[in-house]
Amino acid sequence: MLRRILCWFKKFWRSIFGKKPTSAPVKVVAEKEAWYWVMRGSEQAQAGDFEAAITSFDQALHFDPEFTPALRLRGVAQAEYWVLRGREQTEAGDFEAAITSFDQALHFNPEFSDASRLRDLALSCLRRIEAAITSSDPNNGSGWIRRGATLFGLGRFEEAIKSYDRALEIQPNSSSAWEDRGAALSKLGRYEEAIASCDQALEIKPNSSSAWNNRGNALFDLGRFEEAIKSYDQVIKFQPDDYQRKHITWAVRGYALGKLGKYGEAITSYDQAIKFQPDDYNAWTWRGNALLNMEMYEEAVTSYDQALEIKHDEEVSKNRDLALFILSKNDSAYKN
Repeated sequence: MLRRILCWFKKFWRSIFGKKPTSAPVKVVAEKEAWYWVMRGSEQAQAGDFEAAITSFDQALHFDPEFTPALRLRGVAQAEYWVLRGREQTEAGDFEAAITSFDQALHFNPEFSDASRLRDLALSCLRRIEAAITSSDPNNGSGWIRRGATLFGLGRFEEAIKSYDRALEIQPNSSSAWEDRGAALSKLGRYEEAIASCDQALEIKPNSSSAWNNRGNALFDLGRFEEAIKSYDQVIKFQPDDYQRKHITWAVRGYALGKLGKYGEAITSYDQAIKFQPDDYNAWTWRGNALLNMEMYEEAVTSYDQALEIKHDEEVSKNRDLALFILSKNDSAYKN
């Protein structure tokens, strides 16, 4: 539907102004500007960048608040944006949020069949989950753990903790229940309790890399970086080398070292992260920051270049420009 509307507006534009919008003979400046932003928004929408498209249509309406093409296309882009967001939430298992997003899409376009269909699908999944939650055997510890995991996935962390507590009443030596309980407590910002829960899990299963990781993250969030690093060391020790998220542990360990001003050790950690995942954006960015702090400007620029190849970020660009500026000043001072 969006593609058909955009094609119609392009033909309409050309029939009035010619083939190139930028050279259109327009009598009223406001109308010219409005059409420019409509065409720009149309191209952005066709590329799937609906947020940018909405901003462009808003710009068109700034020049002419009653401009029908902008009003109509903005509604279409809004609907597409919320459907896209709902799809992502559905894939992540956040069905409640997905339903809200599809409702937003239908608000902007009540006839949007994809939004209706996907909303029904998300609602069906949510109902099945709710049925699974309520049907748990009250005397089955594993069932309570599964119930907790389901609630955790829905973002209902308080209820998840209660399920893990119930599981631990039945199976007090369940390391997974203690571990998952710790993760839920961290989500609520109850980091001290989370650490205590992870400690219980590790008493039962000392080689649990995920429990060590949850413990390290809670310590990091409390600003206890030395202790966090020790936990991350245990994660690295027990994670197999082919573990797909090992690069994250190395990168976060490096970030904690950077917080302590140990930039050389941090860079070593980032190098390990990059070894496991060469396109780790955070590792390249944080490596650049560490090198900048060490006044190793050329190396910092190289790291920032690698990060920017993966993803553009204004802050990274500014840091890169700063490193280049200092290099140019140093070069000038040397020549003088």
